[in-house]
Order: sequence, then C-alpha cells, then structure tokens
Amino acid sequence: MGPSLDFRIPRLVAREPGLRDGQMVDSESGDGALKIRPRASPVVTLDVLLVGVTDENLHSEAEWGAPEGREVNGYPFEILLPEDALICGAVLADHVRSVDWRQRRAESVGKASPDLLEAVTQRFETLIRPEARER
Repeated sequence: MGPSLDFRIPRLVAREPGLRDGQMVDSESGDGALKIRPRASPVVTLDVLLVGVTDENLHSEAEWGAPEGREVNGYPFEILLPEDALICGAVLADHVRSVDWRQRRAESVGKASPDLLEAVTQRFETLIRPEARER
C-alpha cells in the first residue's frame, strides 16, 4: 500500500476544478479540511527533453516508407531531384546511415546523373572533410 491513500472523487465534483483521471494534484490540509488542486503542467522545453539523451540510449533512424509527394524542406544538405526523374523529392546528403542500401532493402529505380552525383558529393564532403568547406 505505501504511505499514500487513494480515494475517489465523484465526476461531477471533479469537473468544476478541471480534474481528470490520473492527473497529478497538489493538496494541503488544515482546520479539519483537505484542499485538492490540479497540479499545473510543467513547461517542457527541447533542452529539458534532450538532457537525458546519451550515445547509449540514442535510437537509430526510423524507416517511414517511401516519400509521398515532393517532400522538400530547403535543408542545407538537400539536393532536389530533377523534375524528369523516375522518383520525386530530394537527396539528403547528410543522411550517411542511409548509404547501406542492402540493410535498408532498397531497390534501384535508375541512375543518378553526373551533375546530381557531383552536387551530393560536394555537400557530403563538407561533413567529412573540414577543408572542403573552404571551396
């Protein structure tokens, strides 16, 4: 059981202060009365969420299937595919883990043009060779 007591609050009584099932509450007692208030939700920032991320618990890339439409976001390492390509979208040169096409069970749908390969190579080189950034 532990040091805490559980009790039920009728739904109509809980509705007025905005209590929900499973919600954390703050309580105080005095003068023979018990006061219960909904606990304010903490403000969570990205920095707070990332505090617990380590190399050991960082998950790998997730596969969400083939792109739908022209999913282009203007990222610095994004190279647009030509309009006449068999597939649409962009190459993300900074997705190094995606290179293992056997592990990802990728299938070839065509060949990239020399211009596209050069653009991807140049952007990729800026990640792996600092001196390439000077170009």
